[in-house]
Amino acid sequence: MEYFVRYTDNPEVDLERGYSFDSYAIFQNPNDVAEHFGLDYFEIADYGDNPEYYAARNVVAIAPADSKGTLWGIMLNGLAGFGPFDTVEEAEAFAKKGKGLYGLEVYPQAVIYEGRDEADYRCFEGTTFHPKRIVKIIRKE
Repeated sequence: MEYFVRYTDNPEVDLERGYSFDSYAIFQNPNDVAEHFGLDYFEIADYGDNPEYYAARNVVAIAPADSKGTLWGIMLNGLAGFGPFDTVEEAEAFAKKGKGLYGLEVYPQAVIYEGRDEADYRCFEGTTFHPKRIVKIIRKE
C-alpha cells in the first residue's frame, strides 16, 4: 500500500479523472499549449482518455482541462502529488507541514490518496501517481 498527498479543491473530481496537467499551464486552445511548451508535434486526447496509452507511446497528449473542453493543457500520466509514503500517518504529517505554494495556507485541504507510484515520470516538484481511493481529507484549521 502506498499513500500520496495532493493539495486540491476537488479531490473526487481528481480521483475520477485520474490525471492532472503539467505545471497547470492551461490555455484557450491546443495550439497555445504547443507554443508555450515549444512542441513541434502533439496529439489531442479526448477528455477521460487513459493517459497511460499516450505515455506508453511517448507522445505528448494535450487534453481539455475542464468538462466543457474549452481549456487545454498537457496531460500527466497520473495525478501530481507528493509521496509515496508507507503509512497514512506519514502522509498526514507531511500534509500538515506543507508550506508555500503547496500547503494548507494556499489550499483549503490536503488529500491523502491510496495509489501506486508512476516511477517513470517525476513532476517538477513531487511525483506522479495513479490514485485508487481517497483515504483522508485534511482541512485547513
